Amino acid sequence: MKIIILTGGIGSGKSTAGAILKELGAVVIDSDLLARQALDPGKPAFIETVEVFGQDILTDQGSIDRAKLGRIVFNNPEALLKLNQIIHPRVDSVVDGLLQEYKKQGVKAVFIEMAILAEAEAPFMSSAAGVWVVKSSKDIILERLKDRGVSEAEALARMANQPSVEGRVKDNLSIILNNGDKDELKAKIEKLWEEL
Repeated sequence: MKIIILTGGIGSGKSTAGAILKELGAVVIDSDLLARQALDPGKPAFIETVEVFGQDILTDQGSIDRAKLGRIVFNNPEALLKLNQIIHPRVDSVVDGLLQEYKKQGVKAVFIEMAILAEAEAPFMSSAAGVWVVKSSKDIILERLKDRGVSEAEALARMANQPSVEGRVKDNLSIILNNGDKDELKAKIEKLWEEL
C-alpha cells in the first residue's frame, strides 16, 4: 500500500486538493479533522489543552474557542509546540490504526492530508512513498484568508509560522502550484493521480 502525504500551508488549497482526490476515488485521511476531533469536550487532549492554556480558551458552551487558541499559539512558537505535543501523538495513533485497517482491506494508496510536516517523527512518515505539496502565491493566499474572515495581520503571522516543506523532503516530492481556479487544480491532481 502506498502512503502519500498531502500537505500545504494555510490557504494553499490543500483541503480542496484532498476533496478532489476523494472525488477521484482515493482514500484520504484528514489529520486536521482528527486534530479538531481530539479537542472535543471531555477527550484527553481537550482536558490537557485546558490545563495548559487555561479556562480563558473556553466558550460559554464549554468547548474550546479555536480562534482564541489559534491567536495564542500562532503568535508564540513555544505555545504552538506545547499544543502540538498534546495533539499530534493522539492523531498519529488514530492515523496508524486507520492505515492498518486500510492495508487489511487491500487499499492500494492512502493519502494523509496534513497541514505541516513538523511532526516528521510520526510513524507513518518513514513509510510514505511521496509527498504532494500544494502551494500558492502569497497574494492569493492572503485573498483566500480574507474571504474566510481572517485579518491580514493574523494571516501573515500564521504563514510566518509554517516551515517550508521543501527543506525537509528531498525525494518523491511533487509540487502542485494552485494559483488558478478549482478546475485547473483538478486537472493537475488528476494527472498526478493517474501517474500514481
